[in-house]
Order: sequence, then C-alpha cells, then structure tokens
Amino acid sequence: GNFRRIATDSIFWQSFVTILILVVANVFKLIPSIGIAVLIHRMVSDRMQYFYRVGVVIPMLVPGIVTLFIWKFFYDPNLGILNNILDHTGLKGVLVWLDGAFGWGIFYADIPIGWLSTPELIVPSLIFWGFPWIGAVGVLIYLAGLQSIDKELYEAADIDGAGPFQKFFYIEFPLILTQVRVTLILLIIHTLQGYGQQ
Repeated sequence: GNFRRIATDSIFWQSFVTILILVVANVFKLIPSIGIAVLIHRMVSDRMQYFYRVGVVIPMLVPGIVTLFIWKFFYDPNLGILNNILDHTGLKGVLVWLDGAFGWGIFYADIPIGWLSTPELIVPSLIFWGFPWIGAVGVLIYLAGLQSIDKELYEAADIDGAGPFQKFFYIEFPLILTQVRVTLILLIIHTLQGYGQQ
C-alpha cells in the first residue's frame, strides 16, 4: 500500500524535479571554480599562488551549520542583507514593477520578500545559495590537474601565438576533463545528500 501511495504522490515526484533543477544549476556552478583554478595556476608569483590557495581553503574550516545560518540570515525577510540591498538600491521597485507586468503575485512594495517562505522563490533562492559558488575542493582538484600539464604544451602554444582563451579551450580544459568528471560526480552526490536541507 505504501508503494502504491508513493507512486501516485505528486509531491514525491515534484521533489525529483526539484532535485534535477538543483543538479543542473550545480553543474553551472562548476564554472567559477574552474575559472578561479585557472587564474591561480596562471599566476607568475609562487607566493601569490600559495596565498590564494590558502584563501580558497579557509572557508572549508567553517562548519556547515554556520554557513546555513549565515545564508538564512542573508535571506531573512525583515533583517536580511538581500532585502536591505534591494530596498536601498531601488531594485525592489524593479521587482515590484516586473511582478505587476507579468502577474506573478510574489513581490509587493510594502511587504518584505520572503525568499525561503514563498514557494515560487525557494528554488531560485537555493540555486543562488553559496554565491559566488567557488568550491574549495573543486578548485584544489582542478589545480592539481592543471599543475600536471607539461610546460612544453604552453611553450608550443606561445610559439603558435595562442591567447589565454585558446590555451584554456585547447590545452587546459581538455586536460582537466577527468577532474571535471570527478567533481561532477561528487557534486551530484552532494546535491542528493543535501536533500534534507531543502
């Protein structure tokens, strides 16, 4: 009876759609980590490379529950930083105008925005969660892959007149695809494990 009930439960199936949306969004969140890893790898100064590697790792020391509370405070409707920024910059007026134009029924001029309490805003809030999406583990994995690239490839690219983007698309990205696949698998597992948070 339980299996029949769950097979017909719309909330159960909707939860799979939500997780799929979060997985797709998290795939795009890999891009900043790859970009930061490439920028750190291309630094000429070893000292600055070390400084930025340490800077990327430090957020890993913050417990997950602290991060959760920080983001809850960020989205708080009354005291949250996001609503204060929207109010002081006038962007809330833009959201209210867009709401009136499209008939969403979400944003009102005199009511604080409930980012985590309005059903239509929960998934976008979860997607934005963790901005700027620089995962320390991902950056370190990509850096390890980038440091294993032979210097002769870069020298050949310089002789051929390759620019920074050509080096990335023709040398660096293809040679770190194994690391990208590993982080993609870890990301999907982490998203599925984070289902309880949602």
